[in-house]
Amino acid sequence: MTKMEKEWMETIRENYQNSTLEDFDTDFYLTDDSLGLIVTTFGDEYVCIEAKLSDLGLEEWSNPNPADR
Repeated sequence: MTKMEKEWMETIRENYQNSTLEDFDTDFYLTDDSLGLIVTTFGDEYVCIEAKLSDLGLEEWSNPNPADR
């Protein structure tokens, strides 16, 4: 991770460390194996942060039953 990326991550942590999931109720997305949060930083700028479902303890979501799709 570059110095600039580390600085962005620190800024995001500082701004959102006390946030709850309700703060992101419309600003998220799911992939086959990840959860992404869309974080507004300055004005119209935003950053997408993704975490693997398995890293979040949600690995059962990453292997859904194909019949449920």
